[in-house]
Amino acid sequence: MKRGTRSKLFSSWQDASIVRKLPFAFSALLTALVGVFVYTAYHGVKQKAYDAVTERLDRVGTEIAEIGAANRVGRAALFDRTVRRPAIEAAIAGDLSHRPDTVLTRLRVGSDSSAILLLDRDRRVIAQAGNPLSTNASQHLSRIVNDAREMRDTYAVGQIFEDGGRAFYWQGYAIRRGSDVVGYIAQLRRMGSAPTSTAALEELIGDATVLVANADDFTTPWVRLDGRLVEPPTEPHAQRGTHRHSRGETRALAYTVQIAGTPWMVVTETSESVVNERAFRFLRQTAPIAVALILLGVLISWLISRKVTLPMRDLA
Repeated sequence: MKRGTRSKLFSSWQDASIVRKLPFAFSALLTALVGVFVYTAYHGVKQKAYDAVTERLDRVGTEIAEIGAANRVGRAALFDRTVRRPAIEAAIAGDLSHRPDTVLTRLRVGSDSSAILLLDRDRRVIAQAGNPLSTNASQHLSRIVNDAREMRDTYAVGQIFEDGGRAFYWQGYAIRRGSDVVGYIAQLRRMGSAPTSTAALEELIGDATVLVANADDFTTPWVRLDGRLVEPPTEPHAQRGTHRHSRGETRALAYTVQIAGTPWMVVTETSESVVNERAFRFLRQTAPIAVALILLGVLISWLISRKVTLPMRDLA
């Protein structure tokens, strides 16, 4: 703005009557007060939305992690019962006449027909049930055998890996006779819950997404509950607690919790737009009211100024 223009505006303001000055000053003050109130309320609503979302992510993630830990205990008990069956004990001793592969099929879950192996102490395959192993799955076998040997309860869950566009992991059990390891059972599992279970859970958790991933390597596959692979975050994630990360073009608010006894973590996340939308909805609802209050204030101040100044004008 040019200097002459500013001078003219200042002079016109000085020359203006109180009838004009009072409504303007009052409306400016009212606008500032309403703006501060709306700004403070907006951030209060946004914080409450953030707290509500993080509390729900925390609760859902913790409950699913506890279910995963309980499932691990149940699978370990099932493996323990399986290795005590006579057909398995006989196969470890070299007698395959009792069809150990039939016993191994009892470890299957649902329609998953992935490979289940019985290995001797030298890690040679004694019996096998299910589909043949791919080269990629075979490369992960030695690690789960080593992990099972080192675990206190002799049962281990392996890391998630991708094979043919699907997510898999190994379960391993070291068969002991006293302090000696005499063999192993290794089962390849496909990630993914039953569609009905997944649909029911997603209905309960609403707009949150539940993912499972390896806890020590965020570049490996991230998997939805139904088994679909998703893009991992573009930056390192927190191994526990609430944080933000980006997957693709989506910025998400997330909560991470480790599944006890496994190398996995549960990640519950929801888009930041969910939090922002609640705050923006508050703005859309309050903005018309704020504008109406300001206009009403201007009208009232104009009426008051006229009531005050008219008697003074008559006296003059």
